[in-house]
Amino acid sequence: MEPWLIWLTVAGILLIAEMMTGSFYLLLATAGTLAASLLAYLGAGDATQILTAALATLTGWIYLFKFGPQSKHKKFETSKDMNMDIGADVRIADIAANGNLRVNYRGSTWQAELSDASAAPSLDVHYIISSISGSTLILTPKGQ
Repeated sequence: MEPWLIWLTVAGILLIAEMMTGSFYLLLATAGTLAASLLAYLGAGDATQILTAALATLTGWIYLFKFGPQSKHKKFETSKDMNMDIGADVRIADIAANGNLRVNYRGSTWQAELSDASAAPSLDVHYIISSISGSTLILTPKGQ
């Protein structure tokens, strides 16, 4: 079998696996194997094909890691434009003996943390939501 057909077959297998997982990482590996297939068709050597497949795949993965959905998630946690809860006024409803904070917000009880872990929480202070980490509200004293 011709090397370019082998690369093309591997690309097809990776594409099918990608459609089953939906992670984009295998899609980038597919792109790398397609680039190697093209080089094999044009007559490039084995080392060139393998390096091209590896570099194309790694470049895509690095790009995805830097600019992919995870990077957008960080913006969502702290952007008032993306999350209407950022900047909302809240008060701590309860401070448990173990230091866990509870906040009543939008009809529900939320777990909360202070953005400054060294600060002492107070039931008398007004706080604003500065970010959200999972289901935990990160609070900053109002006016800071």
